[in-house]
Amino acid sequence: MGPGMGGRGRGNQRYGPGYGPPPPEYGPHADSPVLMVYGLEPSKINADKVFNIFCLYGNVERVKFMKSKPGAAMVEMGDCYSVDRAITHLNNNFLFGQKLNVCVSKQQAIVPGQCYQLEDNTSSFKDFHGSRNNRFTSPEQAAKNRIQHPSNVLHFFNAQPDISAEIFNQVKKKKSNKGCYL
Repeated sequence: MGPGMGGRGRGNQRYGPGYGPPPPEYGPHADSPVLMVYGLEPSKINADKVFNIFCLYGNVERVKFMKSKPGAAMVEMGDCYSVDRAITHLNNNFLFGQKLNVCVSKQQAIVPGQCYQLEDNTSSFKDFHGSRNNRFTSPEQAAKNRIQHPSNVLHFFNAQPDISAEIFNQVKKKKSNKGCYL
């Protein structure tokens, strides 16, 4: 595999011919497509929420929480450039009042092992490979993504033309009462 191709033969989930060069603001790519994430609040996080946080920076393949280290998880991304983007944008940021430490793992892949139940009764392991919610599955789709640092601003796209702040707040309140939030 030639240079700049992303490393692990993940098909369309990498940079290379047809995808353009990697973004210049990202340095040499990581040695592994797996991230270690520390500082997660165990009572407020699960695999789906980790996916929602990391899918902004590349395709998420798998998420696995570490039973021996509460508040720690491994996140396998689709390529090493995604790892670089995630570290650049998420490391040392705060989530639920906890400072995140995001770094490259020594492991080259997440191997499904013994699962356990998280505090919200969801599984400690989830495979997102092939998920339609991954946003970097084609060159065209990847080009539409807006890579940004986390902020307290919510960007709401594709709303109906007659949406008002009152209607939006009602929908938001209804969803947060059902537990659909980060």
